[in-house]
Amino acid sequence: NLFSFGDVDGAGINAKLQHPLGVSWDQKGGILYIVDSYNHKIKTVDPKSKSCVTLAGTGQPGNILGPHFTEATFNEPGGLCAGADGRLLYVADTNNHQIKVLDLETKTVSVLPVFSPESLDVMDSALPPLRINNPKLPKSTPNILLEPLSVSPGCTLQYSLDLQLPAGAKLTDGAPSFWFLFTEGHDWLLVGQTTCGEIVSLTDPDQIEVTLPLQFACADPELRVGICVYYCTEDTVCMMKSVSFSQPLHAKAGDRSNTAQRHLSYTF
Repeated sequence: NLFSFGDVDGAGINAKLQHPLGVSWDQKGGILYIVDSYNHKIKTVDPKSKSCVTLAGTGQPGNILGPHFTEATFNEPGGLCAGADGRLLYVADTNNHQIKVLDLETKTVSVLPVFSPESLDVMDSALPPLRINNPKLPKSTPNILLEPLSVSPGCTLQYSLDLQLPAGAKLTDGAPSFWFLFTEGHDWLLVGQTTCGEIVSLTDPDQIEVTLPLQFACADPELRVGICVYYCTEDTVCMMKSVSFSQPLHAKAGDRSNTAQRHLSYTF
């Protein structure tokens, strides 16, 4: 009976459980262990007498070890496994993110240490360079090629957005529009940069700043700015539009404190 559930110890159909998720058979003791998940308990079933009784747990969610089974609390345990010698019972205490160990002889509960600081591996080499994963623009996205820009290593680029929506349209609530920086084979340009940001307003957009590295891996890299805009028209038609800007760069000697400003304009 799908709608007959509860938390009742008893024999046969008089016993009640609520969403039990795991079972384990103790071959030595001839007992079936059950995690009664929504009752936050561990129960046993004797197949000979068909009796189901509470082994551990108070019925209330918590994370208390005891000192005895009757005082221990769990939080929606989801699985369990009986030890080979029949003494220990391992319980996956799901919402507490722990594995609890029930000692069936002493009636005590402990936490299984999954790892300790002493057991952590020591790295003998540096991590590989971080790979920047950016959103993928649709293949139909128009790309605007900007005029090449001569820049000094270490200088700052400032891009201001000038984006126009169709008449009467507005940015979609709950679907954040955003910009992001990307390159084709020149990820060294983006190391340490803020590579994405949300577009909250088109009337007062944030500026995009890029501080170029002090050393260029190549003399003529290309920086790209991708933009995704979610908007709805007056007749409640909502859509996403995108555009990208490609900025060729050419390294030159000069003042590192210089700032190069550019406007990125587009009408959707």
